[in-house]
Amino acid sequence: MSKDYYFPKFSDFHIGFEYECESTQYPDKNNWHPEIFHMNDSHIKMIRSHMAVNKIRVKKLNSEAIIELGGLNDLTRHKSLDLNQDEDDNCHYRSGKTFRGLSSGDDKKLHIYYDPDRSAMHIWYRANNGFETTLFDGEIKNVSEFRVLLGQLNIKYDE
Repeated sequence: MSKDYYFPKFSDFHIGFEYECESTQYPDKNNWHPEIFHMNDSHIKMIRSHMAVNKIRVKKLNSEAIIELGGLNDLTRHKSLDLNQDEDDNCHYRSGKTFRGLSSGDDKKLHIYYDPDRSAMHIWYRANNGFETTLFDGEIKNVSEFRVLLGQLNIKYDE
């Protein structure tokens, strides 16, 4: 399997979870086609049977997805702050836009640090007064988890 994908566990699935399923019905798409998980008995049975023979895969979160997802397309990439790391391994993004997050008050600049090898993500903001506040520090493996996290953090951008 490509390093861009992984085989999920059943516990990863939730309504709206994005994955790919292997099928010979779609030969023009290299036999893999995108699916979204729906919570019903027939879908659950199909997922379990396909997982047993590794016919379900999930694309790992990558820098392109971080940049492109809902309102984050203005993020700019910065070189890794850790000199021991290859600059292409880890991604540090800083938004040029102001976002409205969990608290009101002054303008905030969003930062996202992502280490794809460990699926480790750190999201924080720096307010005008220079103080930093961590919004998230944990594991995010794929686009579905990242979308859910953005919604949970109520990250929205002022127009």
